[in-house]
Amino acid sequence: MQSLAAIWREPEEKAKEIALRLVDIGFFEKRGTFIDPEFWVPFLYRPALNLVQGTAEGVTVEVNDEIEEQG
Repeated sequence: MQSLAAIWREPEEKAKEIALRLVDIGFFEKRGTFIDPEFWVPFLYRPALNLVQGTAEGVTVEVNDEIEEQG
């Protein structure tokens, strides 16, 4: 959840709400537990988004022309 919150620049609770809405429309698949959910992009969308399978550790986010590493 930290990765999505960092990418979207939202608090973790808000990021979780957004992610759950994206599950409802089929963009994300929800995995993990109720308390600690994980959200996956289905393989259908990955090529168009240039996504590869793996963890989000080391995600970088540009903030005010500076790059911060998340993880």
